Amino acid sequence: MNKPQTLLVIMGISGSGKSTLAKSLADTLSARYLDGDDFHIDLAKQMMAQNQQITDTMRQQWVSRIITCLTDIVDLNPVVLAFSGLKSEHRDALRTLPFKVVFYWLNASPQCLVKRIQHRENHFVKGVKAETFVRGQLDAMQPPKASEMDVINLDAQNSIADIQQNIIAHYHEHLSSTLAQN
Repeated sequence: MNKPQTLLVIMGISGSGKSTLAKSLADTLSARYLDGDDFHIDLAKQMMAQNQQITDTMRQQWVSRIITCLTDIVDLNPVVLAFSGLKSEHRDALRTLPFKVVFYWLNASPQCLVKRIQHRENHFVKGVKAETFVRGQLDAMQPPKASEMDVINLDAQNSIADIQQNIIAHYHEHLSSTLAQN
């Protein structure tokens, strides 16, 4: 039996470092990298840049576009996805894919997240009132339930290198146990 393709989801609200970490992790693992932000429509990006929360319908359509893209990937290389994962139903949608899915949830204090957003360059969410934006993201976030055993909680205030090292160690342990079961 072939091993299932692995999907490593780096999740967290804006400013948690998910895109930076996911890119670095994908490079290190020779994995395919996808950034959830690339699947937002222009209107959604404009709304977020103006400090407006996008609608649940827009979020659902965004998740559908990501799922369509992931469904079209046929190689067995791992995939690393930077993805907010704000809603449990969106995480559940990713679990329906033919991947072995593991979520790495980047948590940081609101103060840390605000500071990071205020210092962003080249991102559609940069000039907003960071405090209001972070509050909106935190309000929208549905923390993983105890039953979501595939979500690993990580401190986003640690260095990217330290977080990546922890993920890689978990990934190799996770992959070894998956291979042993097949």
